[in-house]
Amino acid sequence: MKLLDPDSKLYQILSTAASFIALNILWLLCSAPLLTAGVSTAAMYTITRKMARHEYPTVLPDFFKAFRDSFKKGMLAGLVMLFPLLLLVLYLLLGLSGGMEGNVLLRGLCWVAAAVIGVFNSYLWPLLAWYENSLGNSLKNAVLLPLSNPFIALTVTALNLLPVYLLLRHTVFFLRISFLWLVAGFALTAFVNTQLLRLQLKQITPDEDL
Repeated sequence: MKLLDPDSKLYQILSTAASFIALNILWLLCSAPLLTAGVSTAAMYTITRKMARHEYPTVLPDFFKAFRDSFKKGMLAGLVMLFPLLLLVLYLLLGLSGGMEGNVLLRGLCWVAAAVIGVFNSYLWPLLAWYENSLGNSLKNAVLLPLSNPFIALTVTALNLLPVYLLLRHTVFFLRISFLWLVAGFALTAFVNTQLLRLQLKQITPDEDL
């Protein structure tokens, strides 16, 4: 059948969809222990970069190779981020339980902290995946790069925090559409983020092959 020919449009669409679904499932499974969530995210960004560059990765072996390659730095970075993330979760839980009711300042600080951590995380894992660099330099660049293009930084962060926002503010609606993220939503978000971040990085290093 021509429709199933590797050169046909339908075959390419189905193949791309299958790749995103497989990548999404791998990311969810490897992020389940939480301590490996950062390593899993770096591995996912390795694959989405290959997709963006039309390198047609074989998702399963390439993901686990990237997972192994970024394991040490990813685990260390995850430990660095563990304390502020736990603190933020604690504040958010206090807010949801009414523990911060009436304290507008504290609630505001929590959302500002969530945004700052969200921006930082949006850059840290792609940088760990794409560059051979020390952890210290990756952490520093994750702080400085968002300042070079605040629009892209805010867009990428908003995409990453969208499911968290929906879960906290529109729980029933989120539960109805949560299957979208379970099927392919996280991988698709990472792919869109990859395109945006590559655009930003090309503005800074136009001669580099991103």
